[in-house]
Order: sequence, then structure tokens, then C-alpha cells
Amino acid sequence: DTRSELEEAKKKHEDSAKEASEDMQRKDDQAKAKEAELDGLKQKLGELEAKSRDAKDLAKKQEQKLAEELQAKQEELASKEMELAAKGSSAIEEKERLEGELSSKASELEKKEQDMSSLQKRLEEEKREK
Repeated sequence: DTRSELEEAKKKHEDSAKEASEDMQRKDDQAKAKEAELDGLKQKLGELEAKSRDAKDLAKKQEQKLAEELQAKQEELASKEMELAAKGSSAIEEKERLEGELSSKASELEKKEQDMSSLQKRLEEEKREK
């Protein structure tokens, strides 16, 4: 009787130990599955962070390139404005020079007309005297 109780107790103990072992194995398997899932999420996070860095680097490079292009265009515009101002200034100087020449020629012409007129009067007077 005691022997069968002992065997029954031993069997219960073995069943309990087996159940505990299986339970531990299930929990261990679940923990490993969670760890694998966590590793997968960490890998995805790493990939996303790398893509984010790449996108930021690209955006920074494009921004820098656009800033350089803008600066070059502004410098070109400033240069052309100075060129136009210089051309405008030299055109004004040329216009003033030509106006001065024209005024001088007009004065010369007026003086010659006066000289011609006085010569003509003298000729007419000389004709009348003869």
C-alpha cells in the first residue's frame, strides 16, 4: 500500500516536474520569440534611422547647392547691374560730349553765317559805290 502511494507520489512529482519543465520551455520559447521580434524591430529602427540620416544629408546637400546657385545668380545680377550702370554713365557722358560738340558747331556755323552776311553787305556796298 505504501509502495503504491510512494509510486503514485513519485509519478505525481515526475508529472509535476515534467509539467514545470514544459512550462519553463514554453516560457523560454516565448522569451526567445519576443527577443527575435525585438531584434527585428531594432534592425528596422536602425534601417529607418540610416534612411533618415541619408535623407537629411541629401536635403542639406541640395540646400547648400541651391544656396550656392542663388549666390552665384545674385553676384551675376550685381555684376550686370554695375555693367549697365557703367554703360548708362558712359552713354550719358557721350551724349553730353556730343551735345557740347553740336553746340560748338552751331556756334561756329552762326559765326560763319554772320561773317558771310557781313561780307555780303560789304560786297553790295562796294557794288553800289562802283
